[in-house]
Amino acid sequence: RFRANYEKGTQHGSPVEIIPPTVAYHGWFEPLPAGIEQYSGIAPPPNVLSPADGGTWEFQTTYNPYETNVESGINTNTHPAWFRWIAAVYDQPDAQEPNLGTGDGLQGYQGLLTWNANLDTLGSTGLYGTPAAIDAFGPDAGPDTPVNRHVEYHANSPYSEPYAIGFAPPTIQNRDVFDYRNLIYSGGIDRVDREFDAKNFALEQSFFNNKLALEIAYDKQHYEYFQDFFFTGSGGTSTTGPYDIYVTIAEYLPDGRPHPNLGRPYTRVGRQETNFVERDRETFRVTAFGELDFTEKDGFFGWLGRHRITGLYNDYTRDNHNIQTRESWVNDDFNVRDALQAAHLRVGRGTSSTVVYVGDSMLGLQSMDDVRINQIQISRPQPGDSYYVLYTDTSSASADRTLARGHTQIERYINNEGISQTNIEAKAFAWQAYLLKENIVGLYGYREDDTKSYARATEAEVGFPSFDNDNLRRWNEDFTRLSTTPSLVESGDTTTWSVVARYPENILGNLPAGIDFQLHYAESENFNPVGLRNNALAQPIGQPTGTTKEYGGQISFAENKFIIKANWFETALNDVNAGVSVNVGGEAYGRINSYRDAEITLERSFDNQLVTVGDRSEEAQAAFPIQDYATFYETMLSIVPEQFKAITNPRQVDTDGDGLWDQLDWDNIPALRSTQDRVAEGFELEMIANPTPGWRILANISQQETIQSNTASVMASVVEDFTAGMLSTRIGELRRDPGGTVQTRPIKEIWLSESVAEVRGATALDNTVSNEQREWRYTFVSTYRFMEGALSGFSVGGAARWETEAATGYVYQVEPETGVPVPDVTRPFFDDGLFSGDLWVAYEKQLTDKIDWQVQLNIRNAFGDDDDIPVKTNPDGRISVIRIPNPRTIYLSNTFKF
Repeated sequence: RFRANYEKGTQHGSPVEIIPPTVAYHGWFEPLPAGIEQYSGIAPPPNVLSPADGGTWEFQTTYNPYETNVESGINTNTHPAWFRWIAAVYDQPDAQEPNLGTGDGLQGYQGLLTWNANLDTLGSTGLYGTPAAIDAFGPDAGPDTPVNRHVEYHANSPYSEPYAIGFAPPTIQNRDVFDYRNLIYSGGIDRVDREFDAKNFALEQSFFNNKLALEIAYDKQHYEYFQDFFFTGSGGTSTTGPYDIYVTIAEYLPDGRPHPNLGRPYTRVGRQETNFVERDRETFRVTAFGELDFTEKDGFFGWLGRHRITGLYNDYTRDNHNIQTRESWVNDDFNVRDALQAAHLRVGRGTSSTVVYVGDSMLGLQSMDDVRINQIQISRPQPGDSYYVLYTDTSSASADRTLARGHTQIERYINNEGISQTNIEAKAFAWQAYLLKENIVGLYGYREDDTKSYARATEAEVGFPSFDNDNLRRWNEDFTRLSTTPSLVESGDTTTWSVVARYPENILGNLPAGIDFQLHYAESENFNPVGLRNNALAQPIGQPTGTTKEYGGQISFAENKFIIKANWFETALNDVNAGVSVNVGGEAYGRINSYRDAEITLERSFDNQLVTVGDRSEEAQAAFPIQDYATFYETMLSIVPEQFKAITNPRQVDTDGDGLWDQLDWDNIPALRSTQDRVAEGFELEMIANPTPGWRILANISQQETIQSNTASVMASVVEDFTAGMLSTRIGELRRDPGGTVQTRPIKEIWLSESVAEVRGATALDNTVSNEQREWRYTFVSTYRFMEGALSGFSVGGAARWETEAATGYVYQVEPETGVPVPDVTRPFFDDGLFSGDLWVAYEKQLTDKIDWQVQLNIRNAFGDDDDIPVKTNPDGRISVIRIPNPRTIYLSNTFKF
């Protein structure tokens, strides 16, 4: 027999948003709760604490950017709105093109202008006589009045700061503010297009009255998707969610005019990304089956039973190809590279940004519950679009440095292109035996997998870099090719065996009341060939493996009208993905790049970087062991673990050809992962009942506990070594933001409270029962079919599900020796569990002798919990993040059987 099948399909849609937008502006309405230092060990600054708690926080504070240009001078928690980027601004949530709202055609502007009081004045910048200048410097200020930088800040959630580690900014939880149950906040602008085609062929041949059979099969599948998640897949958020909502608090625009959007809520996005992924799978499989039946033999041989033997050969290849693009500003009628001080497309400040205002001014509203947020319905900015923007070129002392207007275009460029291949050759054998008149059923299986994976070729293999330094560092498409050297070669074998023992009615006779029972026991090994994974030292991680042991029994009554099944199990998994992701290279080499930018682009003297060392006194700064940029670079490289440094190969690059290195490049570790081991133990009890011919009942109770261990062991070692060097050399005391744009925090503060805390927080859960897992689950299903009377042919039924509580957060405590905050696993916060149920009604009728028809109405989640479900509880016990409950789904189906 020959079979062939072909399928082809497409899908176009937007992702469902089950978590409401994040309220990043809540710190503008209310101060930080007192006592938060007890959870993080870091004292919050005065500007986020109420005067009653010794702080300076002000309700709905606003500021003049030419009077205040540091975060500490604004009496609420703030962040730069969008740094030196140019942002295209939509002043209405349904605008089809950007419009700043100034009435003169402006469509965007830079959020940070790096003027210098030693070079720039009100007259030279074009600010003389503007409302902002008069407000900041007084009406008598002349054109020679010095001007410093302009920074547009927005109010940002204090829960995203290091002093609030473990906390999460709150999501909207009031549907009067935004109806997150019925509206997608992004309005469908986030899109994904999927295509697939699959073809398979199979040739089957049986012999000797089906005692022997052979199947040869071939399967080939192509799957691809293009993902343009304008908000969820891009950067630009400062808190936890893809849809942060901020508030504009700058009273004036960069050109000195009153800000037309003061007090209005908005969502921003920077570094827009798209992703194209395609996967090809090809499988060749040969399956052979044979059966030996001794039951027809007389005497001893008849007891040997029936045996079924299966052999398998499977050759599977998967090819992956992905392209990640980003969007950046390029020249139109002015030199945007100089204006943004971005020598090439990949410099962060050169990427395009978008701002969408989603509501009226919140100034004067007394409560966040009075805010009203609208759905975003803009037309997405596209590559090639040109926008009229406000900018200033401060790239050098001889640059124009005056406020100017011009057009700039969006270019979509390839940021990264990946390619990989995995081949898995599998050979398997299974023997199933039915012994002692089929009262004993045994199974033995053996499988062997040989895995070979190839990653993208390195720069050393290809012979040239992936970026074209002479072409704005655009991606060199000839670079993308498979390495000829396997990145992973691994073999694994697994065995499985089981036995089922039934009560031998045919030997011992029937039990009373129609009782029957059986016992079972099984052990199996698992090998999951997931492909290439590397740890934090670029060492290949073996494929996830595991073992499972289960045992139990089944008893039935009244000739199988009532059946009870019980099963106990234990599963041990090794080297499964842990989800911890901390990259020492991004921290160490990223700091070097930011310091190099401050040195040669911003020309900031090194004494600006000493303001956070020691007790911040002049004496402490003078005695600090690092006093210049060269020593900083040398020291930072010296604390990177040697093995990690050798793998990542940091190197100085001259991107603009002026003879000076201006960027540190390094080799990323492909497929970087952290792993852990898990052991799960559980129990399941199930009852099936058929009290009457038309009534069927199913009830299930299950319990499971999981313990993890060895979490991110290699990554933790690299992180701890780097951290030890950071503390011993004291380099971590230097200023984290050498450009001076954000608050004056030391490097180590965020590194310890975020990266180190992430690793230690994950490892703190080792060897403890997972509180995030719902331990008990209960299910009840009942269906009744009317067998006679007026309702004959109808059936009604329902199902109910209950899952017990799960942890949504922990109280945090500070490690006394290191000061790093970690969760206290003995003090979790739990939700209330989950309850839901379904209903259905059906009607079945025989239309003809050969055709049966059934129509059925199902209501999924017809009853149960309708409240928002807690996702994250902050260390102080407040619920911060919620998700919407599962939606009620109603569907009607018709089935014809013939």
